Parts: sequence; structure tokens; C-alpha cells
Amino acid sequence: MKKIGLPIILALLALSVTTIALDPSSGKAAQSSQNRTSQDKKPDPPVGTSRDGNQGAPLQSPPVEEHNQNIYTNETKADWWARISNILMAIGTLALAIIGFIGARIALGTLDKIKEQTAHAETAAEAARDSAKAAFLNAQAVINNERPWIMLSSFDPPGKDYWSLVTQMVASRQPLNAVLNFRNFGNTPAWITRSTAMLEICDEERMKYAFDYGEPPWNRDPRPLPQGREGAPFKIVTFLHAERSLSVEELQLLQNEKAFLLVYGYVWYQDPFFEQTKEIHKTYFSFRYSVFRDSDESLGGRWERYGGSGTNRHT
Repeated sequence: MKKIGLPIILALLALSVTTIALDPSSGKAAQSSQNRTSQDKKPDPPVGTSRDGNQGAPLQSPPVEEHNQNIYTNETKADWWARISNILMAIGTLALAIIGFIGARIALGTLDKIKEQTAHAETAAEAARDSAKAAFLNAQAVINNERPWIMLSSFDPPGKDYWSLVTQMVASRQPLNAVLNFRNFGNTPAWITRSTAMLEICDEERMKYAFDYGEPPWNRDPRPLPQGREGAPFKIVTFLHAERSLSVEELQLLQNEKAFLLVYGYVWYQDPFFEQTKEIHKTYFSFRYSVFRDSDESLGGRWERYGGSGTNRHT
């Protein structure tokens, strides 16, 4: 509609102007009205010297036929000049309309081409983005498949035996500790740059407060942790706060399931692609030790994941 509407409006405008210009009736009517007005207002005969030399006699007017002939001749000349000027004006207006029509067509065609090119450019840009995203995801999948993955593999001693160790340490008043073993379950070696672990005795209210990981030092000369289950694991030994032993009262709270032991921390490490990616991988962990009674009424315990996704995650 936009392509057709503008040229039609211009053509109708040019046609209306041309019709008015070529119609001489308006010009004739105005000229005839002016002539009649001039005829109605006959001037008083001038006073001067008559043809026979009589001073003060009124001048003789020319004959009526001669006067009408002069008026007709003047009207004819004026009418032809009006027609010629109107025709020239109409031709000029029509030429301007044609030029405007052609210009409008060219402008609309240019806008269509720009719109088409813009659509092609957007399609190409979107395809390029999709291609780049696919290439990134493919490269990320390769890196994730080949990168190291450090995870907590076990406690030393394991859960049920750990309760025996707790009771022995309480009896001997030795500082309570926990030993955590980490292994690399990926396909390439890992270089551990920072690690920490905290051991606390607490209740369910503890989770209302954020974990305090402290400020462990950076390992400036990390050794590689090979992949697989073979070889020595990476160990973290953590002690109860202030390296103290459990009291008898705290041991009873654990036995009555009114308290539990909590160990949490993290391991940061690099992969073989660190020089290219500058990425530090992080493993956060949080486990609780809960005491329970076996069917034979003997006490035991187990380590379980504890806390939300933010306390147990891998990057």
C-alpha cells in the first residue's frame, strides 16, 4: 500500500493542477467582469479643444464599433497569453509530479533493498552467533572430558570405625581430628594450589550461619595429583577448633543425637590448560557425622553430605 499510495497522490495532485491551469473560463470571467466594469464607468468627456478648434467644447468619443473592436483585440491577446502561461505552468507541474513519482519509486526501492540487506545481515549474524556458541560448547565439552576432577573419596578411618576413634580420644583427652582423602577422577593431572578444612561440633542451628573457611595460604610450588585411584591420595588433616578434645558432655550430646560433627572446606586446583584458560577449579565439600544405634544396640556413625548446593559443588 505504501508503494502505491504515494505515486497515486502525486498523480492526482498534478492532474488537478493541470485541469485548473488549462481551464480558461476563470480567466475569461475575470477579464469580462473587469471590462464590463470599465464600460459601466464611462468617464466624463474631457474639456479641451475640439476638432473644429472650438475652445471649451467637449472632445468627441471614438465610434462604438471601433471601441468594441479594440476591446475584443485586447481580450484576445490577453486570453492567448494566459493560455500559454497556464500551459507552461501545467507542463512544469506535470514534470515536477513525474520527477517526484520517479524519486518516490527510487526511494521506496532503496528502502526495500536496505530492508532486505538488513534482514540478510541479521540472519548471517545470528548464524555466526550460533556457530560460535556451538564451537564454544564443543570445546568446553572436550575440556570437561579431559580435565581433572578432584573429589572427596573417603575419610580415614571410615564412618563406623571413626566413632571408636572419637571415644578413644575423649578417654585419652587427645585433640579430635579428621583425615580426608581426595582423589583425581578426571583424565589429566591436577595441581592443587589451595586447600582447607574445618571440624566443628554443632547442632541444626549452625546452618543459619555462613561457613568460615579462613585464609589458607597459596601453594606456590604445587605438585601434580595424578588421575585414577592408584597412587597416594591428597590428604587433609583437620582438628577440632583450637585443637582441643571433646568433653564428656559433648560426647553425650553426640550419642543422644542432639549434636553432630561437621567438617567443611574446599580444594582449589589447576589443570593442564591453565596457561590458556587461566581458570582455577574449585571443589567445596560439607559433611556431617551422625551417631546411630545398630540393631544390636551398639553405637556407630556415618559421614553424610550436609548443607545446600553451595556447600557441595564443583567448578
